[in-house]
This record gives sequence, C-alpha cells and structure tokens, in this order.
Amino acid sequence: MPLEQSIDDVSDVSGSVTIGLEVALVLANVFPVWVALSRPSGKCHVTDELIAALGVTDILSVLVPAPLGWTSYFRRKWTGGNVLCQIQQVAVVWLQLASMGLVTTLCIERWFSLREAMFCKMSAGSRSRRGRVAVAVVYVLSLVVSSLPAFGLAPDAFSASGKLCEAWITRHPDHTKQRVFHVSFLAVGFGNLLVSMVVNAAVSGVLWRFQKKYGNQCANRMSTAAMQIDSRTVVEFTLMIIMMTVIFYMAWLPVLVSTRVP
Repeated sequence: MPLEQSIDDVSDVSGSVTIGLEVALVLANVFPVWVALSRPSGKCHVTDELIAALGVTDILSVLVPAPLGWTSYFRRKWTGGNVLCQIQQVAVVWLQLASMGLVTTLCIERWFSLREAMFCKMSAGSRSRRGRVAVAVVYVLSLVVSSLPAFGLAPDAFSASGKLCEAWITRHPDHTKQRVFHVSFLAVGFGNLLVSMVVNAAVSGVLWRFQKKYGNQCANRMSTAAMQIDSRTVVEFTLMIIMMTVIFYMAWLPVLVSTRVP
C-alpha cells in the first residue's frame, strides 16, 4: 500500500491499482487451493500440499493487511497507531518471505521427485512428511527474519508525524544495528532466487538426460519410473513450476535490486 507517498496527492491512483491487483491475486489463488485440497487423501501428493500452502499464504498476504491498509489509504493517513503498524509490517514481511520460500521449496521438491522416479523409490508418506517439514521450516525462518525489526534491528516503520506506516525496506537506518534487517531481507531474497535458478537448471538437466537416454524407445522397453517421467502431465507440470518461478522472481527482482543496504 503506497502510504509512504504524500497524503495530499489525492490524484494518485497507485493505491487503487494496488487494491485491484490484490483482489486479482486472491481470486487467482482460490482455484488452485481448492483443486489441491479437494483431491482424495490417497491421491494428494506433496506438490499438491505445497501448492495449497503457497496459495493460502498468498491469500493471507492480502487479507491480513487489507483492513488497516485499505482504510488508511482511503482516509489518506495511517489509522492504526504505532503498535499496529509494527504488527502489520511483521505480518506482511512474514507472509511475503514465506511465499518466496514456498516457491523455492516447490522447485526443490520437483527436483527430488524426478530424481527419485528415475533412480530410486520413496513412499508417499515419506514425501508427505518431507513436504510438511519443509513448509514448517519456511514459515519459522520467515517469521524470524520478519520479527527482527521488533528487536530494534530495523528503522521504525511509524513516521514521526504519525500519519504514515512505511515499509521497513524503504526506511533509512539511523545506525549500524538497524541495518541487520536489510541485510537479512536481501540475503533471504537473493538466496531464494539463486537456489531456484540452480534447482530449475538441475531439473531441466534431469529431463534432458531422460530424453537423451530413452529417446523414442517403446514403452515396454522403459522402466516404470521412466514411463512415469515420460507422462505429459509430469513434464508439463514441471515446466509449469519453472515458469511460475520465473514469473514470481521477475516480480520480486526490482524490489530486491532497489533495496540497498545504506
């Protein structure tokens, strides 16, 4: 929400555009979450659970800050006070970093699934436990980073005038201690970006090696695992994960690049 802009600029339409994009984000995530959660328990894979977790996280990243954010935008000033400003910022950063981590987790899970299908087997229960542990780790680590400003490790988000609640990453730190959040935020952001790039390159390599190994062989000469990977659904779903990652980080990259450690 563009609360860091002048509240006197009544002609500014960026807030309306932002609200429209937030509504679109919620609607775009409802269907994938419904599909993933409506699958029978025996047919629900770890990737379905990760997609559901990502969709719910994206929806919450809009719904949690929306009441105060939208009210403050239309009233042209922050209406929640200092404490609610800090809580709002923690929630926003937590959910946004969690979404980033879940996208990276999806890429890693896709790589593991392809490798296991080609070279070994793992029970569905083991995969499910692995996915749920990964989601828990992502949420905990994201919460740790987002909570750093609560310990004085970031500039105050609440403006001195009491009219604005600004994003921590846009505030200039007054001393070295307040740079900790900026450094941590950038480390998490670029770290996820780098891991996603490397893992997606590895996934592409696995698919390429599969095609090179089996080529146009008849199905009866291929292993069960190879036939599983050869399925159009698996290949196309893998490509979908890669494309989703590219689009996700294309949206995040300008933020990461523009966020500098003062």
